[in-house]
Amino acid sequence: MRVVFVFLFSLFIVFVKAQNQDGPYYQLINLKIQDENFFIKHNSSEEHYINRAVLKGELGKYEDAIKDCDTAIEINSKNANCYFERGFLYGKQNKFKEAVRDYDEGIELNPAEAEEYYNRGVINMNLKRRRKAIKDYTKAIKLKPNYTEAYNNRGFLKAKMKKYSEAFEDYNKAIELSPEYSEAYNNRGRLKLNLEDYDGSICDFQIAIRLNTNEPLYKNNLKLAQEKLQKKK
Repeated sequence: MRVVFVFLFSLFIVFVKAQNQDGPYYQLINLKIQDENFFIKHNSSEEHYINRAVLKGELGKYEDAIKDCDTAIEINSKNANCYFERGFLYGKQNKFKEAVRDYDEGIELNPAEAEEYYNRGVINMNLKRRRKAIKDYTKAIKLKPNYTEAYNNRGFLKAKMKKYSEAFEDYNKAIELSPEYSEAYNNRGRLKLNLEDYDGSICDFQIAIRLNTNEPLYKNNLKLAQEKLQKKK
C-alpha cells in the first residue's frame, strides 16, 4: 500500500526522493520489472500487474503504470489494491478527481485500511474538500489511533476552518505520539503566530529547526515570528 503526505502548508504529494536515474536504485527497479514481466508471461494474475505498476511508478512512468492497473482491474475488478494503486498514480499526476474516484472504489471494496482513508484525505485537501478530508482523517485515526500524520493534517484543516482549540488538540496529539515530528511543531507554531502568541510560536519553530535543520520554511517562519515580536515590543 502507498501513503501520501501533506507537507507543512504546501499541498503536494511526496513519494520518492529524486535519485540518479542510472544509479543502483533504478537498476534494481528495472531488474524487478523484468521479474514481473516473466511472472506476467507465465501467470497473468492481477497482483503481478499491480506490482509492475508500482515499479513503473517508481521510475516516473505513470501512464504505463496506469495501463497495468487498468489490466489488473480487467482481470479482477474486486481487488481493492488495483484502485488504490491507480488512485496513487493519478495523484502523482495531479489528476485529483480521477484519484478520488479510485480511492472511493477501493475503500468500498476494502474499508479497513487506515492508510487509504488518509490518502483520500490528502486528495480531498487538494480538491478543497475540507470537510470530506477531515472525515477521512478521522476514520484513519479510528482505524489507527497512533496515526501521527492524520492528526497533523486534520489539525491543519481545523486551523483553516478557525476551529483553533480543536487544531491545537490535534497538533498536540501528533507531537505526543511522535515527539520528533518537526512538521507538527511548525504547524502548531504557525497557528500560534496567527493568534499573535509570538513567544509560543518562536519556541515551536526553534524545536522544528532543531529536529530538521534542512527545512528553510521553518527558518523563515522563525524569522517572521521574531520580527512580529520585535514590533510588538
